[in-house]
Amino acid sequence: MKSINTFILGLLLSLISSSSIIAQQGESQLAVVDGKKLSYRTFNLEKRKAGEPVLVFETGLGGGTFDPLLGFFPGTVSGIQYERNGIGQSEQDSRVVSDTQVVERLHALLQTLAVKPPYLLVGIPLAEPT
Repeated sequence: MKSINTFILGLLLSLISSSSIIAQQGESQLAVVDGKKLSYRTFNLEKRKAGEPVLVFETGLGGGTFDPLLGFFPGTVSGIQYERNGIGQSEQDSRVVSDTQVVERLHALLQTLAVKPPYLLVGIPLAEPT
């Protein structure tokens, strides 16, 4: 698992340092999923080809946002950043109490927005496992 995290971090850093830094960052939008508003923003989805992965940035428990990174991706990389229920502009939902429900809610958001797989989930862990 640690090697996968290292690979993803390396990939993100190489994309950021690339000379083809042209991605346009969209404005935050709201989608209603299971009766609750979820905040999200996308980049380059309109340029995505069938079968290409979409980066899915999960903002939440780490207390930060991926906003500083989003503008650095080349136009060939597409993605979405969303805020979990109760984070940022997303509505609180007391019905979401487990990790499984968080995943289900994210999947429902991606379906609502018609963003088809494959996905590459990017998040910040709270702490290193012991």
